[in-house]
Amino acid sequence: MLGGHNTYSNMEYPKTSFTPDVSLLAITPVLWLRYLGRLLSINTSITPRFSEAIEAECQIDPNDPHDLNKYPPEGNIQDKLSLRYKLVFAAVLFLSTIVMLIFSEFYIDSLDAVKGGDYPSLLDGLLSMLSFGML
Repeated sequence: MLGGHNTYSNMEYPKTSFTPDVSLLAITPVLWLRYLGRLLSINTSITPRFSEAIEAECQIDPNDPHDLNKYPPEGNIQDKLSLRYKLVFAAVLFLSTIVMLIFSEFYIDSLDAVKGGDYPSLLDGLLSMLSFGML
């Protein structure tokens, strides 16, 4: 999600570069699919191993002031967000995912209707599932 937020700011200073963009909620399902693909590729890829000579050559100087393991950036934005903000963001995220699913199902059903309509309606199935079978 950080990739879509204020991409022209310097990400080394998170206090000034993180400004949430509400328009990203429209593409949230695609971002979730990309995230799942990343998890799959990370867990199925081989971690490169270098020889001991190369590892010894690439050691970080103990007095390096730019070592982020010893000197992490100041502040953590996630701790400063209020509970109300987190709950509203989660609710909007959930609703935008449902709306995106409904639009996708409508589009697929429209394509099926143009081709002749041989298949059952996916939108009816989705709405039935979302209403717990009450439709």
